[in-house]
Amino acid sequence: MEPDQEDAACLSEGDETVTLSEIVAGREGSLREEELWALCKECCLTLEFVHSTQELFQSLVITPETVAFDREGNVCFLDLDAGK
Repeated sequence: MEPDQEDAACLSEGDETVTLSEIVAGREGSLREEELWALCKECCLTLEFVHSTQELFQSLVITPETVAFDREGNVCFLDLDAGK
């Protein structure tokens, strides 16, 4: 994982991202197979980092609303409870 990806592994809801849910809603169709495989790969890479951070991993919930992409296109997981 790139150093920038480590910072983006788990972001707060207010950070500038676009969620998977928003991407799918904005398309006329579903994701293509190669896009799904790329998403799976990037999620796995991000999960490897998150797993090494026990407090992040224990509270992680993965849904289309929490899988997001930052400005650079890195996969990150939103922490919807961060603002509470």
